[in-house]
Amino acid sequence: MTSVEQVVFLAANVPWFGSHSGETAMLPHLSRLTKLKTIIPRESLFGRCVGKLHSAFHGWPPRNQYISFSELHARILHGSSRNSVLHLLRSEAHGHFLSLWDKTPKSIISTIHLPVGLWPEEYRQVISRLSSVIVYFTSEMERIGSMMNEPNVKFIHDGADTDFFKPASSRPQGPPRILYAGVYLRNEAMLVRMVKRLATQHPELCFD
Repeated sequence: MTSVEQVVFLAANVPWFGSHSGETAMLPHLSRLTKLKTIIPRESLFGRCVGKLHSAFHGWPPRNQYISFSELHARILHGSSRNSVLHLLRSEAHGHFLSLWDKTPKSIISTIHLPVGLWPEEYRQVISRLSSVIVYFTSEMERIGSMMNEPNVKFIHDGADTDFFKPASSRPQGPPRILYAGVYLRNEAMLVRMVKRLATQHPELCFD
């Protein structure tokens, strides 16, 4: 088996996501195993101008040019090493970029975060071309595989920093508290039902 010389991570700038969960939680561990380069789209005049030129060259419609620039940057880094892996951590945002290949190389891995119903149209058009896909949910694995010319879909659990998320050294004082910190794609209708049931069965609980 050919060893991987480097992994290029094309991430996303999601300020509320934090650094202790999700794919960012595994980056420090992966950096101890191989050479790691992480690219996060950031606003800059240079990035916007180069991204716009990159998009215009490929005939793409108006889009986030910072993402377009980060895609170009990631592709250059990926091509700089013979045994390199390019990992698109939120690949739904890169449908135009993925359209550059009739079939993406196996060294390009796409992580899917969103259910099929929320995919942008340009991503639906390229899903069949993908070679390697990672998902954080099992409910649509079979459906996604059926949309690919050569199904190759793997499931992994979403990451969490267990040095940060761990039981307290001592039991907190006061009544038990339940914290809800959902931001996006949460089943809030189920949450309401569960809070009502828990409040009835355990009136001492506090909900934050």
